[in-house]
Parts: sequence; C-alpha cells; structure tokens
Amino acid sequence: MIPRTLQIKNFLSYGTTCPPISFEHHNLICLSGNNGHGKSALLDAMTWALWGCARKIQNSVRADQGLLRLGQTDMMVIFDCIIQGTTYRIKREFEIVYGKPKTTLDFGIIATDGTIHTLTEKTIRDTQARIIATIGLDYDTFINSSFLRQGNANEFSKKSPKERKEIISTILGLNLYDALKRAALEKGKGATQEIATIQTLLAHTHTEQEALTLFLTSQAQFQEKLNIIINQIGEVEEKRVQIQKNCAQKEIEKQKLSLHYQELELRKQRYAQAVQEVVALARQWRTTRSYTANATQYALIQKQLQEARTQQDVLRTQATTYHQTKELLQQQTQKVTEISHAIATQSAQIKNEQALILERLTAARTQLDEQLRTCMAEEKKIVEKIATTNRTITDTMRLITELQAQHKDAETLQKRFDKRKEFYHRWTTLGNCMRTEQQAQLTRLQLTQDIKNPSCPFCEQSLSASRKRFLETKLELGMHMHSHQLERFKRILPQLKAMLITEHATLQKIAEEKSTLRTLEHTRAQEETALNQQSTLQKEVAEKKQLLEIKKGELTQHHATLMQLHVQEPSTPELITLRTAHATLVKTIAETKTQLASLNYDPVAATALDKRARELQESLETYEKQRQALLLQQERAATIAQLVQKLKAEKKELASATPVLVQLKACAEQLEELYKTIVTLAAQEQQTRNQYQALLIEQGKYDAAQARSVTAQKMIVELSEKLKKAEIIMDDYQTIAQAVGKDGIQALLIEEAIPEIEEYANNLLAKLTNNTAHIMIESLRDLKSGGTKETLDIKISDTQGIRPYEMFSGGEAFRIDIALRIAISKLLAHRAGTALQTLIIDEGFGSQDEDGLQAMIDVLHALQGEFAHIIVVSHLPVMKDQFPVHFVVEKGAQGSTVRVIEQG
Repeated sequence: MIPRTLQIKNFLSYGTTCPPISFEHHNLICLSGNNGHGKSALLDAMTWALWGCARKIQNSVRADQGLLRLGQTDMMVIFDCIIQGTTYRIKREFEIVYGKPKTTLDFGIIATDGTIHTLTEKTIRDTQARIIATIGLDYDTFINSSFLRQGNANEFSKKSPKERKEIISTILGLNLYDALKRAALEKGKGATQEIATIQTLLAHTHTEQEALTLFLTSQAQFQEKLNIIINQIGEVEEKRVQIQKNCAQKEIEKQKLSLHYQELELRKQRYAQAVQEVVALARQWRTTRSYTANATQYALIQKQLQEARTQQDVLRTQATTYHQTKELLQQQTQKVTEISHAIATQSAQIKNEQALILERLTAARTQLDEQLRTCMAEEKKIVEKIATTNRTITDTMRLITELQAQHKDAETLQKRFDKRKEFYHRWTTLGNCMRTEQQAQLTRLQLTQDIKNPSCPFCEQSLSASRKRFLETKLELGMHMHSHQLERFKRILPQLKAMLITEHATLQKIAEEKSTLRTLEHTRAQEETALNQQSTLQKEVAEKKQLLEIKKGELTQHHATLMQLHVQEPSTPELITLRTAHATLVKTIAETKTQLASLNYDPVAATALDKRARELQESLETYEKQRQALLLQQERAATIAQLVQKLKAEKKELASATPVLVQLKACAEQLEELYKTIVTLAAQEQQTRNQYQALLIEQGKYDAAQARSVTAQKMIVELSEKLKKAEIIMDDYQTIAQAVGKDGIQALLIEEAIPEIEEYANNLLAKLTNNTAHIMIESLRDLKSGGTKETLDIKISDTQGIRPYEMFSGGEAFRIDIALRIAISKLLAHRAGTALQTLIIDEGFGSQDEDGLQAMIDVLHALQGEFAHIIVVSHLPVMKDQFPVHFVVEKGAQGSTVRVIEQG
C-alpha cells in the first residue's frame, strides 16, 4: 500500500479548509508540528479510510462520532493509494442526520483517464471485506507491523507468544490454510454426520427385518379366521332377504287400511263442519227474532232526523260567512306581523353595520396606537444602539492604535530571533562534532601512551621515542584546544538558549496580539457598517411614525361622524313606506274584528247539532238492517231442518271406523317387529363385514411385510457399502485438517520465516546498538514434563548476557522494537505477497540519546531503497533537519493545515 493523496474534511482537528495532501515524489517524509496540531490525525485519517479504525477510539461504542470535529455534523476522508501497481480510491463519510449517525463507504479503481470504476458492494460490511482482501491486511496486523503508533512501538513485543504467532501467520498469508482447515473440518463433520445417519438407518433396518420375520410366522392362522368370517356373512345375508320380503307384503296391507281410515277421517271432519253450521244458523235465527220489538220506533227516528238536517242547513250558511271573515282577519294580522318584522330587521341591520364599522375603526385606531408605541420604543432602542456603537468604535480604535504602536519593532525582533536560532543550531552541531573529535583524540592518545603497542594509531607504523613524544604533544594540544572551545560553547549556548526562549515567547505573544488586532479591525468595520444601518433605520422609523400620526387623525374624525349617525333612528325610503303600510293595516284589522262580532255565530251549538244528526242516522241504519233480517227467518228454519236430517245419516256411517283402526294398529305393530329384526341382522352383518375388512387389511399388511423384508435386505447391503466409503472420507478430511492446522504446514512456514526476521532485525539492531545487542526468536519451548511446545518467544542478548525484553531501558527497548517491526514490515512487503510498501513511525524518538538518535536517522536513510514511503512523525529539531521533505502541520481558527517544505 503506497499513499498517493489524502483529502480531509472535519476529521479531528482538520476543518474544511485543508487542501489535498500529496505523498507522491517523496520517499522520506518527516511530519512535524506542535502537540495537538494534528500530526497523528493524518495517519489516523488513512487508517480510518482503509479500515474504519483510528487510535484508541476503534473499540468505542460511537467510534466514528468521536473522530468528528467539534461543532460539525459531517466528516469525510478520501484516500488514494497504489496497491500492486493499481491506483485505488477509498472514500469514507460520516454524518449525523436528524440526530442519527450515518456512515457511507465507497471503493473503486482510478483509471488512467481519471474515471473511477466502482467496486462498492451492497453493504458497508461487504465493501470493507473487499478492501481488506485487496490490501491483504486487517487493522491489527497493520499496527503490529508497518505502523508504529505513538506510544505503542512495543505493540508486537508486548503481545503474548500466541498473538505474535497469529500476526506472523497473517503476514505470511496463512489464513488460507485456516480456511482450508475449516473447510476440511466442515467436510469431516458432514462425513461424521453421514456415518451416524447410516449407522442409525442400518440399525433400524436390522430391527425392522427381525420384526417382519416374526410377523410372517402367524400368516396360516390368519387365513383360517378369514374363511370362517366369509361363511358367516353368507348366512346373515339369506336371513335378511327373507325378512325383507315379508316386510314388503305387510307394507301393502298397511297402505290399504291407511287409505280406508283416511277416507273415514275426512267424513268425520265434514260431519263436524255441518254441526257447526247448524249451530250458527240457530244462533242467528234466535237473534233476528228479538228485532221485532224495536220496529215501532223506526218512524219517530226518521222525523227527528229530518228536523236536525233543516237546522244544519241554516248553520252552514252562517258558518261559511264566519270562517271567511275570520280567515281575512288572520291574513291581515299575518301581513302586519311581516311588515313589523321587516321594519325591525332592516333597522337592526343598519345598526349592526354602523356598529361593525365603528368596531373596525376602533380596532384600527388601537392598532395604530400600538404601532406608534412600537415605533417610539424602536426609535429609543436605535438611539441607544447608536450611542453604544459609537463608544465601542472609540474603544476599538484606541486598542488598535496601542497594538500598532507595540508591533513597530516586531519584524526586526523576528529577524534577530531567526539569526540567533540559526547560530544556536550551527554551534550545537559544531559542539557535537568537537566532542566526537575530542573523544577520538583521547583514544589515540591512550593508544600512543600504551607501552605494549608502540605503533602509530594513524598509520600503524612503529614509532620512535621522539616521534611518540611529538604525537603525544600534538594530541594533547589538540585536546586542549577542543576543551577550550567546548568550555566556550558551554558558557555561550545556555545564554543563547535562554535568550531564544525569551524572544520566542515574545514573538508568540506578538503573533497572538496580531491575531487580536486583525479581529479588532474586522470588528471595527462591522460596527461602522452596523452604525450606518442603524442611522438609516432611525430615519425610516421617524418617517413611519409621522405617517401613523396622520392616519390616526383621519380615523378619529371618521369615528366621531359615525357615532352621531348610530345614536339616531334609522330612516330610509323603504322603511318610511313600510311604516305607512303598517299603520293602514292596523286600521283595517280593527274594522274586520267589528264585522266578525256582529255575525252571532256559535261554533259549539253547530258541533252539537252535527253530532245529534250522526247518531240519528246510525240508529236509522240499524233498524233498516234488522227489518231486512226478519224477512229471511223462514228460509233459515228450512235450512236447519235439512242439515239435521243429513247429520243423522252421517253419524250412522261413521260407526264403522273403529274396527278399521284396530286392524291398522295390529298391522303396524307386526311391521315394526319385522323392521327391528332387519336392523338386528344388518348390525350383525356389518359387524361381520368389519371383521372381514380388518382381516383384509391384515392380509395387506402381510403382503407389504413380505415386500419390505426383501427391500430391507437390499438396503442393509447398500448401507454397509456406504458406511465403509464414508469412514474412509472422514479419515481423509481429518488428516487434511491436521496437516493444514497451526501445528502442521503453518508451523513449518512460520519456522521457515523466523530466520529471515531474525537476520534482518539483527542487521538493523547492529547498526542501532553498535553491534552490542542480538535478537533470538524461539519457536519451540522445552516442557518440564518432557517434549516441546509451539511458541514464539523473543530473547535479547547484549554485553550483560541474555535478558528478557522487559529488563531493557526505554531507549534500548525502542531500538529493539524498531528493529523487530521493520523486519516484520520487510517480510510483509517482500515475502507475504501483499502490496504493503510503506513504513510509518509515529514519535518515540525522545527516548534516544544523541548517538542512538543519529544511528536511527542513518538506518532510516539506509531503508529508503526498500520502502516506497517512509513517514516519520517527530517534533525534535535534529530529526526535522535530517529529512529532505518536511510536512509542517499548523493549527488555525479554521482547523489544521499541512505545509510542505523541501530541504534538498
């Protein structure tokens, strides 16, 4: 994986103003900047884009939300990198929409023409899996090999042997063997399940075969039972047929008797109807006979009815005139009511309209008063704001003038600081060189003074006594001169450093004040703009206030006019006409009432006369019906005599119905007995047939058992052959799983890779420790009980012997970690078949002394040819000066930005 470009938006300390960061054309890069400015955040942006993980936040419940810049709701990282010669783009976004987090992930190939061919899957999980498969590494393996995180350089060393082995296994691509083992175990598991199934089926088949053999032995007894049941069915069938014939004969006899009895029943019903008819005629004859006593009153009622009808004619004439006059009075009264209602309605409508207009005018005047009060309050606030703004502008101008006066000599102070800083670094480097040279001269002087070795320490030739004294004097003078210069440096450098610290603090303060000055100037411009706007607003409010006062005067005058009209009675041409018509109708109604009183019509007497006439008419009709009924009396007597003779004859014939009924009952009882016998025989027959059906089913079972016995024998042979094949397959898969497991091929491959890691790590460690330390990686450990155990222990030997990793100091442990991690990275880049070609070291150099730091720099320069990119994060000045490309991370108000400095 070779970084190409990185685009960041609202990620940690980075805002929206950071331009794209290009890593192309730079092999050795140093990231520097103050603490908290965002050096490590750049590396976190890469890992977050690739794996969705960064720093310690990867295991958090809301990991992505913890990386979001404060106050923002969305962030984005676009990372272009080269993997195995192909350029890929990973774009990961996070946003909070309506309080809910949302993450998107896009993955694609960048073509030569700049177009992107998408490789994004349907889900983020599937897309992430494809990215990991393309890179060949997960996040844990990356931070344990090529990425030395800040404060976690010992990420690999502090892990347990088992975890180290898993990391090496991932780097070597041994996950393939794990997949093979899982597949083999899965296949073996399937074969085991198949064997268990076959064994179960085989046992079940054997049991079934034994049961079938025992069942077939009772087949002879079953056949004898079947023959007995067939004979019983034939006998019951003959009895049932004979009884059914007897039932048919009895049914014919019963039908004849039933028809004769039904005929007698019909005659009995006709006799009863005739008796009822005779009784009704006799009752009517007796009733009609009583009417003869009332026949003398018929003429008197006719006379009274004639007199009542004459009086009714006179009253009807009076009633007609009375009702016509009364109806006219009602019409006139209704019309007067309508006119009165119309007058009241129109008057109320006019009053309501006037009241509504008055109410609207009052509301409008109240609204104008409120607007006037609002305008006056707004005008007062504007005046107060203008006064406050003027005071603020005055104070701001005073502060600007003071700050500008203080910053007159800032440029001169900056130039003097830069020059002193350059002198300090130059003299520090010169002092280090002098100290090294002094140490070398001391070594040479000791060699010269050595009696056992009279050779020259420079050319290794034999020295004479005079030549030896000359060299000693020369070396002593050189050491004295270097000591003098070093003493001088020791006096000057602390003073110069203190001056630099003081001036640096002053320059920082001036920079902060310049930022404050720019803010004040911007504030002053805003306040002047606000002052102009407030003045314009004050004029607009004054004009608005004047217009409102004019409108208020007009509304007051209109309101007074309407109040005068509202107090007076409404008067319109239509109302005047209605009032005139109303007075005329009232006069006419009085005349109609006088005329109605002069008629002397009594409605109660007329009603009583009508009732008397109706009663007389009903009495007359009743007497007429009675007179007609008396004329039919002789005819009724003759009819009654004929019916009596007919009933006597019918009664004699009905006496023969009793013997027929006795015969019919006897026949029905005999038929019922026959039917019961048939039911009993049918039940016996059904029971016998059920036994026959059960025996037939049993016979089918014997036939099926015979067929199953033959099939079971064949199945036993087939299952035995399948069981042998499945056992062979299970043994094969178990052998494969054991071979590709952790203790099989994987252990051999790791064992083969360990010498390569040791060799490369020891080469680097020799350069870092001046050949005083050596790493040993043991893959096997002897057990107390005998035998060995697979492990991955790290042991380090130095001048004090073999010691555990935990016993080394921080600086020594860091060198060991660097050597191990770079060795693993090299193995990852050149042997595991992955595309990783980048080494990243985030801080950790502060634990090194000057020699160790210089050795570390030399090693990093030597590794340039083996990695496409080496990225080092450090804030040490000596580190920054030793790298050709310097990425300076600076943090401002809008977020962090990156500035590239090429130092040659």
